[in-house]
Amino acid sequence: MPTQTPVSLIKPLNRLFGSIDITIAPNNASMSFGAQQLPSTYYMDDANAFLRLRPLHRSGFGMFERPTRVVGLYVGNWDGNASYQTNSQSAQVIFRNLGSTATDIRTAIQNLVAGQTLTTAQLITQNTTNPAQQIVNQVVYISDGAMQGTIWGGNAAVTANRYQPMCVVDATTINDRAHTGHAFATRPLVEQFYAMYYPGLLDQMMRLGYSAQSLAIAIGANGLPVTEPVTTDREYFPRSAFSDNRQRQLEFMCRFFGSFV
Repeated sequence: MPTQTPVSLIKPLNRLFGSIDITIAPNNASMSFGAQQLPSTYYMDDANAFLRLRPLHRSGFGMFERPTRVVGLYVGNWDGNASYQTNSQSAQVIFRNLGSTATDIRTAIQNLVAGQTLTTAQLITQNTTNPAQQIVNQVVYISDGAMQGTIWGGNAAVTANRYQPMCVVDATTINDRAHTGHAFATRPLVEQFYAMYYPGLLDQMMRLGYSAQSLAIAIGANGLPVTEPVTTDREYFPRSAFSDNRQRQLEFMCRFFGSFV
């Protein structure tokens, strides 16, 4: 059932990680995070309730809340008709399970960050060398350069020995079909992104967690005012409302979040 704001899950204390769009040049010679995006952020409390805060999307802004959730990372051909568990064992996927509790997810991320690493320069060298060198370590954390804060995976069978960014995948249980998202970003990366390109905006979004937010709508020829509370598990302001113009949608969403009290 949808929850009206304030949604207690939405607070910096509960923020685990984010997801972000990565632009990769056709020849793999460069990678970047485009400024014209608002990365999603993911939250879990001590009771392991889960929420994905999606500020900008073709289908609109949304907060998706679930009482439980299992979360992982993947590269490859994820079958949307198969379960989380089935995909995790597929030879067509490189997969790492993060867990279903806040503690397990934080620990899994820490272990990946502390594991095998590459710099962005080394990543580009691997992806541009022809013939490609064999990838021995399938999953690496990018520790330096433009892609610092992301995790990439690769092997001969799934990615032809080229590293690809690992994306977020989450499901209610391992036996359910999953939601697949954008490239994983560590919490520091997503916070630094907002601080660089949209100072203060992430803090404004956190107002969804501690004060009621609403939409003022004028209905009919006489402009009858109606106030609609903002809730979880709904989508607001799809790109179609902006003539399918992503830039206009982005600018509007920045004003919308900036209006929160």
